[in-house]
Amino acid sequence: MRRWARAVVPLLALVLVAAVSLATVGRDVSNDAERMNPASDRSITVMPMGDSITGSTGCWRALLWAKLRGTGHKNVDFTGNGIGPECDSIFDDDAVAYSGTRVVDMKPDSTFLKTLRTTGKSARIALMHLGSNDIRDDKSIEEILDGYTTIAGLLRQANPDIVILVAQLIPITTSPMDKDCPQCPGKVEELNEAIPGWAKDMDRKSSPITVVDQHDGFDPGDDTYDGLHPDDSGGRKMADKWFEAIDEVVGDR
Repeated sequence: MRRWARAVVPLLALVLVAAVSLATVGRDVSNDAERMNPASDRSITVMPMGDSITGSTGCWRALLWAKLRGTGHKNVDFTGNGIGPECDSIFDDDAVAYSGTRVVDMKPDSTFLKTLRTTGKSARIALMHLGSNDIRDDKSIEEILDGYTTIAGLLRQANPDIVILVAQLIPITTSPMDKDCPQCPGKVEELNEAIPGWAKDMDRKSSPITVVDQHDGFDPGDDTYDGLHPDDSGGRKMADKWFEAIDEVVGDR
């Protein structure tokens, strides 16, 4: 019995040392991975909202999605309806964005609001680029801001803690697409000047509103293909601006 005990005890000690070593290695590998990719376990649920600038010509969403994932946000999720467009890469194409959307007199049964209500509960961050079509219809700045207020209220009903990133609009030329719009350039600037004041009034501690300047540095002659919708260079500029704002939000909260 003594000879058996003398043989078994060292063997058990070796097994215990090996087990402790393996556990330590496992922890070190996990910690190293976490240090290298600190955002890997953090979910970012983003709801892009808008009209055709966000939807049917919104390849900036593909660029934004790729950039977020490329910087460690592997769990990024866009919410809304899968709407496309067919871009050069596979991406999460969910958004609340439909061609021709106007914030003025938006009907409760509109597809836009229905989608907002059904998907807003899961959204942590909302991206809002809206008002271009209202400007083309020569609606007043007050009417557009009232529409913003309605949308912000609905977002907060769906999620009281949602972070709202509202864009100062990209420029529009005087002749976008097939419609003359002499008021467009000036009215875009007028709305953009009013947005920070609106955001300040609507800001809430639990649901902050941040203004994202999509206008500065955007040239409608070079960055759109028709004076209204972003082309490849315009899409890259929009994606970069949204990324900077989202990255700051994720870092703060």
